[in-house]
Amino acid sequence: MEAHIPFDVLSDKFLEIERLQQYQVLVLPNSACLSEAAVAAIKAFAKAGGTVIATFESGLYDEFGAARQTPGFADLFGGVYAGQRTNLKSSYAQLRDSDDPLLAGIGDTDLVPNDGDLVEFNPKAGSVVPLTLVLPVTVNSDATISIPEYSAISGATDVPIAVYASYGEGRGILFCNQMDALFYRYGFADLGRILANAVDFALGNSKDLEVIAPDYVDVTSMEQPGRWLVHLINFPVSKQLNTGWRHPGRNLIPVADIVVRIRLAGSKRIAQVRLATTEAVLAYRLDGDWVEVTVPVLDDHEIVVFEMA
Repeated sequence: MEAHIPFDVLSDKFLEIERLQQYQVLVLPNSACLSEAAVAAIKAFAKAGGTVIATFESGLYDEFGAARQTPGFADLFGGVYAGQRTNLKSSYAQLRDSDDPLLAGIGDTDLVPNDGDLVEFNPKAGSVVPLTLVLPVTVNSDATISIPEYSAISGATDVPIAVYASYGEGRGILFCNQMDALFYRYGFADLGRILANAVDFALGNSKDLEVIAPDYVDVTSMEQPGRWLVHLINFPVSKQLNTGWRHPGRNLIPVADIVVRIRLAGSKRIAQVRLATTEAVLAYRLDGDWVEVTVPVLDDHEIVVFEMA
């Protein structure tokens, strides 16, 4: 949501290749328990050109919670599962290659936070490992509180935090830790950026919508015959409910100059771009296949209507 990437939520009871074919990316947020049919459909989706992004124990159990003798996605992620590490409080993930697409925009740092448990995964040749585990920080016994002068990193490891590999025509990306849960729990911006980077990397040239706006502006995209609608909703609050949705808030802070860009497929052309609330016509700019407009101000809810010729 904060990266302005529109998405659908699919029930794990209806993961079928026919349904998955309309997507480029499938995210499995610690989808530990999956049926054999779902595992087969997900792997077929990747083999045909899709990207599967998964965290932690995804695919390690069947739909009844029984551990699989052979993990469902080891070959998809390009390696072999090798147990689990627990209680990694005060540990970190080391950036192995700052130019890796999963780490884009992280900035001048060597480490991002880690916590909790992770599955150990031994990658095979050809797999890419952009993040590895840094063991928990140890505190000097003379220190009564954890402060930098009395703390020390005991050493980096080659244990992957993130790993990805090609699979057929597609790709599998595994976060061995609970990257999604850590971002939700602690709100560290770098963790959310890495997750969003994984989706952007997976979308590649198929990405067809970009919105430049504060992260609290919610974006929804939908197509109708002859038009493309981009909904913008202003949620100027940071507090989250335990359902994952934002607290409704009581004050609106207008957002100025939101840039919305869409990529036109095939022979589609733009006839007009307008705002649904006022019917104001927006000037648009063409950049190859991309059409760009600027929304002057967003108070609460706006719909940018791209009318096709």
